[in-house]
Amino acid sequence: MDKDHENYVNNDSKKGNKIDKSTFYYLSTIVALVMTIPGIITLITMRFYTDSLILQLSITSFVFLISLIFSIKIAKLLSIRVEHKQFK
Repeated sequence: MDKDHENYVNNDSKKGNKIDKSTFYYLSTIVALVMTIPGIITLITMRFYTDSLILQLSITSFVFLISLIFSIKIAKLLSIRVEHKQFK
């Protein structure tokens, strides 16, 4: 197997596109926290204010949806930042 075919199989045509594992884990943790913490806080807060399970689930689901949208935007911004930092 020649080098070009090996890079094609690994889906890595440029050596400089790889990021460190620690950076990857750090950024993934940030995105995961942005996705989960608002929903958990909302669910715990709603448990104290109302006994209606349907109301709790609907509001918490809405908050999870909003936090998912924000986490996607944050992940895009972080990936652009990492790519920009690599090419400097």
